[in-house]
Amino acid sequence: MAEYILMHKNIPVIKMELTEADGITKILDLYAPEHLPIGIPVKKNTVDKKALNMWWADRSIPSSRSGVQEALNEIGLADTKMLLVRSFGLSLSDQYWIKPDGTDLEWKRINFFAHSAVQIYPYMAYLQLLHLFLLFQGFLLLQLQEILLNLML
Repeated sequence: MAEYILMHKNIPVIKMELTEADGITKILDLYAPEHLPIGIPVKKNTVDKKALNMWWADRSIPSSRSGVQEALNEIGLADTKMLLVRSFGLSLSDQYWIKPDGTDLEWKRINFFAHSAVQIYPYMAYLQLLHLFLLFQGFLLLQLQEILLNLML
């Protein structure tokens, strides 16, 4: 299990353990409850993990969407849950993302509002053309996280 910080742009919201297969397995710390996604309850300073997991699962691209399985096969991923974690949970529908704990990754360097995926990762140009509808849902390639982390460390 890896530790991540759920970020709302530049604001750390919670620290959590997260796996590709199981989603959010543990809430480790709550930093800014007022920045939790809408609908995620907090009682006695405890985040509703079930509600947060439902929100997290809803961020992934539906596996039933046309072309998704082909795209996943092309990049060597089994399902869209893996893609969600490896793409930092980015989406064009909001400003939440996950930051691997212990890294200095910043919103301004990876968000889709200021950069297209091609600007961030030039070698993705051909995949952006092939799978544009997926990119608009937060789609990134398997290697992106590793490349980005290596570039920024």
